[in-house]
Amino acid sequence: MKNYEFTIAFDADDTLWDNEIFFRQSEQEFCKLINKFAPALTEKDIMPVLFDIEVSNLSIYGFGVKSFVLSAIETAGILLKNDVPYHIIKRITEIGREQLMQPITLLADVETTLAELKAEGKYHLIIVTKGDLLDQENKIKRSGLAKYFDRTIVISDKQDDDYMKVIADLKCDPKKLIMVGNSFKSDILPVVKLGGYGIYIPYHTTWAHEVVDTIKHERIVEIEKIGEIKQALNKFKI
Repeated sequence: MKNYEFTIAFDADDTLWDNEIFFRQSEQEFCKLINKFAPALTEKDIMPVLFDIEVSNLSIYGFGVKSFVLSAIETAGILLKNDVPYHIIKRITEIGREQLMQPITLLADVETTLAELKAEGKYHLIIVTKGDLLDQENKIKRSGLAKYFDRTIVISDKQDDDYMKVIADLKCDPKKLIMVGNSFKSDILPVVKLGGYGIYIPYHTTWAHEVVDTIKHERIVEIEKIGEIKQALNKFKI
């Protein structure tokens, strides 16, 4: 492998393409479904229960649409006091299937930016994303972006230990790792803590579990869109 000076790792969902908006749509469909069967239950009643169950299930099911579906079925059982008709369960699985089949819509400037970085030949470009392996692999394939990356890595979570394993696998000096992502909690803080750099690109909607307060740091740059990555790299003076 070419001896690159720096590795730039890109998150995938909501960094390269739209994703979280489809979870919001699925949640709304789920709330409508429960409300239709039990009119006394509104979105304000349903969403906190769903969120708590999703978070409690992360260590078992991980992240992704399939985890959402299983948690939604469990939520329906709790809200409807274990009296859940089959058509409710069937519709929940359909909501999940519909989300898995959503088209891949690249965010602004993504492909041109990746093409420029690839053409420069200065950086080891990789994807580091979390979630369901099959779903993530399918999205990467359907995005048409795989040709710009030297490697794609799908992990179950993005804690410090997960990044340490990625760094060890890559045989990469953590001080030479630049992580680009929309989650300050999952993409930026762990890498900076390990000695690397973070380029934070906020997405317009974020799952509550991923929301944390941002901090100022000499190795963190916030930009509005991926097309501003070169300016971010210049700020790092690397």
